[in-house]
Amino acid sequence: MKHRSSTAILWRLIPAFLLPLFAGCSSLFEAKPDSTRFYLLTTPASVAVPAAEAGRTATVGLKRIELPAYLRTPGIVLRPGGTELRHAPAAHWAEALELGIARVLKESLQAQPPVRSVVAYPAPEAELPAYEVSVSVRACEGLTGPAGRGIRFVATWEFRSTAASAVAAAPLATGNFESAPAEWAEGDYATLTAKLGEAVAALAREIAAALPK
Repeated sequence: MKHRSSTAILWRLIPAFLLPLFAGCSSLFEAKPDSTRFYLLTTPASVAVPAAEAGRTATVGLKRIELPAYLRTPGIVLRPGGTELRHAPAAHWAEALELGIARVLKESLQAQPPVRSVVAYPAPEAELPAYEVSVSVRACEGLTGPAGRGIRFVATWEFRSTAASAVAAAPLATGNFESAPAEWAEGDYATLTAKLGEAVAALAREIAAALPK
């Protein structure tokens, strides 16, 4: 009887010992709030459609933006230096990067004086533009190296006539674009993405300047 009594007391004490342990474990499995923030490439406020329509004759078709594989990721890419790449902690693109670049490029091209209209390919046959623009992005990232925080946006571009006689001909113009220096503060991804949007708008100005007047 004495043995049974001791065993019963022991079983009654076990929950008391285990309760703090289970309480500690439950805190480990508590859901933590998602700290991820999402950012859009945006067309700079300085980009505005010119009031004068005279001279705006170029119709442009924008082909699909080409991106290297390392940029086809939700995370905003940072380059500390050399060949090292990182993703910004809890900072993601709100849409596929190639779609954001295409949108800002289209809006910015549309605002340039030589351009009358811009369509994204594939364009309807009835709206076939006079020129088609191809853009291949080589870099679109924030720099975080010893020299400080900056941006790097690099792209090659070309445009061709869509006339049947010119389809197989050499491009009418080609270019290599690299963004101007721009600074942003640590953790300020809103400024970083805004500066990258300004770089895309600058690319649009370079392309539009080469279009036939």
